[in-house]
Amino acid sequence: MLKAIFEPVRTQNYNSFSIKVLQKEALNARNHYHPEFELTFISKGTGKRYIGDYVDCFSEGDLVFLGPNLSHYWKFDPYFDDDEIGEVIVVNFTKDFLGEDFFCKPELFEIRKFLERSANGIIFNRFAIDELSEDLQYLTNEESSFKRLHLFLDILHKLSVTINYTLVDGLNYVPASGTSDPERITKIFNYIRDNYKTNVCLDEAAQLACMSPNSFCKYFKKVTQKTFIEVVVEYRLQYAITQLLHTNKSVTQICFDCGFNDIIHFNRMFKLKVHLSPLQYKKKFQKNFSLI
Repeated sequence: MLKAIFEPVRTQNYNSFSIKVLQKEALNARNHYHPEFELTFISKGTGKRYIGDYVDCFSEGDLVFLGPNLSHYWKFDPYFDDDEIGEVIVVNFTKDFLGEDFFCKPELFEIRKFLERSANGIIFNRFAIDELSEDLQYLTNEESSFKRLHLFLDILHKLSVTINYTLVDGLNYVPASGTSDPERITKIFNYIRDNYKTNVCLDEAAQLACMSPNSFCKYFKKVTQKTFIEVVVEYRLQYAITQLLHTNKSVTQICFDCGFNDIIHFNRMFKLKVHLSPLQYKKKFQKNFSLI
């Protein structure tokens, strides 16, 4: 586990929040945390992103929102051409940057709930990114402080009402389309989270949803845009990635610890997700860590 260090965030003169465009500096970042919220947009570059215990790849267009004091680290892939160096737009602000009770106003209810949801991080999918990437570019280029603030609040509002995101909370997926019964889908994800390392049964999940297995599969796919098995496998693979990075367990032990019963199947599914075998992945990132 990379040790997180405290990193103070400084706002520019005459600004209540911070907007930075980082280039070469981003490559020298360390795992860190701060009391400010953070919105990070990757306008150029690829690599690995670390949010708490969560590890995943990022590429151009990646958009993430983080709550206060959440450790994070974006490690860019090495480049040999300066024109290909990574570029990141980073916005930081405190919850009271416009006054202690500003987000308590009824007109800002959606933004307030959005900030509460961000405690473990939020990753936005392509639909949200396509809508907001141009706004973020305008935000960095706007010279008027008032217009910049207005644009930023508009971005926060758009982020707060979009349904195109995933919570970084043990990979608890937020519905990709609206549902009138959030308690039902929450109950299902709690079941997956509590049982994915041992035995997850589709029939039991269907019973929790008060549906037949066939109806449940259709419902789950409609709400999450993924099959039930796909989500279970992603939970298991994310746990496997964490174990590979932070323990000395063998690949075989990790395979069984994360809920797979067949090492061949585990290796195949792992390679489909990260394009490396588990052993190749472990060796690659052990080498990366040694360079940090």
